[in-house]
Amino acid sequence: MQEIRKAIADKNDAFRKSVMKGIQRKDGKAVRTQAVAALGSLTNLFIHAKIAAFDDFNEGNDPYGEHDFGSVTLDGKTKVFWKIDYYADTSMEYGAEDKLNCYRFLVIMLAEEY
Repeated sequence: MQEIRKAIADKNDAFRKSVMKGIQRKDGKAVRTQAVAALGSLTNLFIHAKIAAFDDFNEGNDPYGEHDFGSVTLDGKTKVFWKIDYYADTSMEYGAEDKLNCYRFLVIMLAEEY
């Protein structure tokens, strides 16, 4: 089980880092809420860079060791969450049981939107 979770974490890290750098992927996509978009393009570039660089996973924010959730702080007070969900296909109608071979959907939101 630990090996599978490590493989999922590695896949999530690679996915998150690439989509935050604007790389198009066939195995998933990233979106942001309207509230995050309203922060402006420069702030969103900063958010993307912080999410791509995120590596502060611990038992409190990553209890299963899959690297599918995190938070970054913008200005010492504005907290932004990101979350990866798993779907069986690109229609995102059904959740995926196989987290290694699935369609990933990363959502960026303000903490108060969670």
